[in-house]
Amino acid sequence: MCINPTKPRYRENEYLWVPRDPEIVIYYYEVGKKDVRHFRVAEYEDAYVICPNGEIKEIRSPGFYEVRSVPAKIIWIRTAKLTMTIGVPRGILPQGWGVHADIALTVGDSQALIGNIISAEKKGIIRIEDIKKELRRMLENAVRNSQIDLNMDRVEIVEKIHREMVSLIKRSWLNGFICDVQSVGFSLECEIAKILEKVSG
Repeated sequence: MCINPTKPRYRENEYLWVPRDPEIVIYYYEVGKKDVRHFRVAEYEDAYVICPNGEIKEIRSPGFYEVRSVPAKIIWIRTAKLTMTIGVPRGILPQGWGVHADIALTVGDSQALIGNIISAEKKGIIRIEDIKKELRRMLENAVRNSQIDLNMDRVEIVEKIHREMVSLIKRSWLNGFICDVQSVGFSLECEIAKILEKVSG
C-alpha cells in the first residue's frame, strides 16, 4: 500500500491540502521525491491516490495521510452538490433566442472522473467556472440536437434537454458527474412577459 493514515500533528507547510478557494471543485498534485509526503482530506472532500504501480486508493474519511512511495498523484474532489444556472445568449442558436438552464451536478462515477486526470500535468485545479464553461457549450449543443419547439410541453422540453446533456457529458472530460437539468427557460418568454406586463399595466 502506498499510503497510510497518520496523526494530525502537522503545521500547514508540512502537508499538502486543497487551497482555500470555494470555487475549487477538483485539485490534483503529483507527489515526487522532493515533495512533502503528508496530506490532508477535509470533511467535504473525497481523495484518490494513484500509486506508482497504477493502483488507485480511495479515501472517504477526513484526516491526515502519508504517501509512502512516489511518484503518487493525489486527487481531491469536492463531494457537495453543485447547483448552477447556465445560459446561452441570444443570437448564438439558429432560432435566435437565448436559453438558460438550472443544473445540479453530483459526483457519480469517481473512477471515470479521475481517469481524465491521471495523465495530466503535475498540479492542476478545476474550478466552478471551468465546469460552467463546458456546460454552456453542452447546453448550446443540446438545444441544437434536441430540435426544441417552444410550443412543446415544458416537461417534455426539460426531459429532452436533460437526456441530451447526460449523453454529452458522458463523452466529455466531465464524464463521472451526474447531471440533473431541473428547469429550462428561453429569452423569448421574457420578452412575452414584458409585453403582457405593459398591456396589463
